[in-house]
Amino acid sequence: MDLLCKSFPETANKAKIEMKKLKPRVIINMGRSNNDIEMVVLAFCDNEIQLYQKDPYVKNKISKEKTYIKWPNDCVIGKKKVCGILTELSTANSENNVIVGIGINVNNTSFPDELKNKATSLYLENHQAFDIPEIIALVLSEFEEYYNKFIKDGFSALISEYSNLCITIGRDVEIITPTEKYTAKATGIDSLGRLIIEKDGKIQTVSSGEVSVRGIYGYV
Repeated sequence: MDLLCKSFPETANKAKIEMKKLKPRVIINMGRSNNDIEMVVLAFCDNEIQLYQKDPYVKNKISKEKTYIKWPNDCVIGKKKVCGILTELSTANSENNVIVGIGINVNNTSFPDELKNKATSLYLENHQAFDIPEIIALVLSEFEEYYNKFIKDGFSALISEYSNLCITIGRDVEIITPTEKYTAKATGIDSLGRLIIEKDGKIQTVSSGEVSVRGIYGYV
């Protein structure tokens, strides 16, 4: 598999030089099999949370609120979203390329009223600005370790760590499908990265590509 990374910083005002939101894009060549594509985003979430929890540059500057994963593709500090990860499949030249977009709120100083109780940034967690190139370097450095694990053993190598970091597990959640909406309890993550839920006393799994999951009592 091959890897290519591009980075696209954003600002609220394109004329401003100051960079606030970082949106790296990583392109992974998955060869001719797409069996693991859905799990790529979960591996990236695990990778991002480890960056926030372990790297001294980030850890020493953010608040002591613990960082978590909201299944399947958001990273949160406390109960507010700081990072979202999405994947897109491209099938150029008969090969499957996964384009992974990582949106990180870095130096945002505020959010609109409708988002301020749901979103945060690295800056807001300690009122100190972060160096964007440094964040890019850290994301790529931390990713290399998780990328190699994922390539070698698939998501199974990360499932225990991901589950321990997943704030969704153990909570009542609202499951939204194209045809219905219902409440269930999230109980775990299976080997394919699907959310295990309990509904009406029965255990079942839901895929991130098929449903949307929301917290009953707030964002998480």
